[in-house]
Amino acid sequence: MVLALAAAGASLYFMQTAQKVVDHLHPDALKGVPDPTWISVLFAVLPLAPYLLSLVLLSTRRAASVAAGAGIAGGLFAWFLMLSPGMGMGLFLAFGLSRAPYFFQTAISLLVFLAISIWVVIAASWTGKANWIVFMVAAAATLVGVVSGYGSVRRAQYGFHREDDVQKQTDAFYRNRPRPVGVRQNLTYLASCLFQNHFAHPDSEYPKMIDPQIWWFCDTRFGANTVPDFKLSYTPQTDAASGKVVDFQLVAVPKSRGVANHSPLMIDRRGIVFVKYPWAENVPPKIMATPGDGESSQIDVLKGNIERYIKEKNGGVAPAVLTAEIIGAFPYETPAVDQSGAYMATRNFSYVYLAPKPGAPNQFGIIAQCQSYAENCLRSYFLDYDGVIHGTAEPRQPEREDPPALDCEIVPSECKDVRWSVR
Repeated sequence: MVLALAAAGASLYFMQTAQKVVDHLHPDALKGVPDPTWISVLFAVLPLAPYLLSLVLLSTRRAASVAAGAGIAGGLFAWFLMLSPGMGMGLFLAFGLSRAPYFFQTAISLLVFLAISIWVVIAASWTGKANWIVFMVAAAATLVGVVSGYGSVRRAQYGFHREDDVQKQTDAFYRNRPRPVGVRQNLTYLASCLFQNHFAHPDSEYPKMIDPQIWWFCDTRFGANTVPDFKLSYTPQTDAASGKVVDFQLVAVPKSRGVANHSPLMIDRRGIVFVKYPWAENVPPKIMATPGDGESSQIDVLKGNIERYIKEKNGGVAPAVLTAEIIGAFPYETPAVDQSGAYMATRNFSYVYLAPKPGAPNQFGIIAQCQSYAENCLRSYFLDYDGVIHGTAEPRQPEREDPPALDCEIVPSECKDVRWSVR
């Protein structure tokens, strides 16, 4: 068994040395993502734990302990022999076809290891005759344990690399997504980067500055000439008590006053694009929400249509499911209702109807979630059973715990609680 460990160590040494040589000769070659440390540790512990236990039991003088140690050794090295065909094929493909260095040294050390493994299994069977029942139980338990353990670690390894591949595809999607045109599109695009990063790392604060060296799910570099005729700026909003950046203001200010359709725009963590209008000399501007997700989601229209149906056609009781008749007419795009009557969809939003609860037959809820995030919408809305509309700009399903939507984003009007100064 000691010789088997030496042979296995030699083969691992030659394989690692060969890999280093290949990396040195081909520094620009595409390399896979290495396994995390915990997976590497599990792969090492899986054979070493029964190996060491077997040595301890074999060193005792009790016949039952020696038989158990022999059974563990027999089961462990029988597993090695089961893996040998795959190991040999992998060695041939990885080293032989690529003509990697140390091929023969690695092959010889592996052949020596396999020969020793065969002898260990035979010797373990002879030794186990001292207590055949203990030997068989220990061998079977060891073989089942290492086979199932190896399968579990392999599945964990596969899952890790699958998640890494999915993340790479997601990264490529955001990295290669066309940059938006127009100042409003740039503000929403840049804000979506911050929202996605904050959603992925909820314990972190918003950045104190937008650093071109940091990738926030998309290209966040911007400057004076990013959008023609506008100057963009980023201002963090710090909490006085904690000192953390809990909000921000992305602002676009026209370089000239009095130009048609050129007014200052701002977006913060709420994901609403605000405008100061009119932007002219000697005219006090008002802060308003530009036509956006509050209107395009049509959640207020859907709420009103259902309430009208409840009052006029259903005796004051909210319907259990929705139909085309119940959702009524819409100023923009009419949602398509599926057969269940609980789900609807438009081009940019999906809707879930929440039927009335027992004891409150006239109350209902609606979830309107943005489906083309950072492209055609940012905000998602939750209409709770009390009739309050909540909103979020994070890429997730909205919840009752989200802050109430602003009245000015649902119905065009002046936004009273927005603090924003333009210099």
